[in-house]
Amino acid sequence: MPTPVPDSELVRRIDALSADVRVRDCAVSHAVDAAVAARASTFSARVSADALASHVAVALRRWIADGGRECVFPEPQWLAPAFRWALILDDLKTLDRKTPGSGRHPQAAKWEASTGRPIPGETCARQIGVVQRWYDADQRNPADVRRIAFGTVRPSTLETAVGAKSSDEDWEQRLSEALTQLHDCRWPLDYLRGNTGITASGVGR
Repeated sequence: MPTPVPDSELVRRIDALSADVRVRDCAVSHAVDAAVAARASTFSARVSADALASHVAVALRRWIADGGRECVFPEPQWLAPAFRWALILDDLKTLDRKTPGSGRHPQAAKWEASTGRPIPGETCARQIGVVQRWYDADQRNPADVRRIAFGTVRPSTLETAVGAKSSDEDWEQRLSEALTQLHDCRWPLDYLRGNTGITASGVGR
């Protein structure tokens, strides 16, 4: 999913709070470092916490400074272990939906090289079955999956910002309102839906 970035109004509010660019950039770094640290236990075996924090901070600073985008979707190298097969599974399902009965996905060899794991199946549908099982196996610990989305701090910074807990009845409404402060960002409504806050196509940013 595309990286959430502040809309122009939120950027103006950030600028108003800090005329000193160095102070603003430092605030971004602290916020990103805290967000990554609260989730690092769920992905540190696959993704460097320091590298991820640096990547996200640079992307946010650039957006705030000139509206530019540092991240280029997709970026599979940043996926948490519980979501390492999410992008491949989405691509497989997209091909199967558009062209039912397709043979192996044309990107299969590239995926096998990048993941170091064969993706068996002579048809796209059979490959979906294999990758779906791998994905489901990675999702079996709901506590870990939730920590990817919300972190380990209670209440989470996300819930504090939204003004509601993910278990509250008005969670989705409050989340939707909060997302208006971000630029064209609606995918968290699905990703953070309900008590666990995770759906089958979420990505662990």
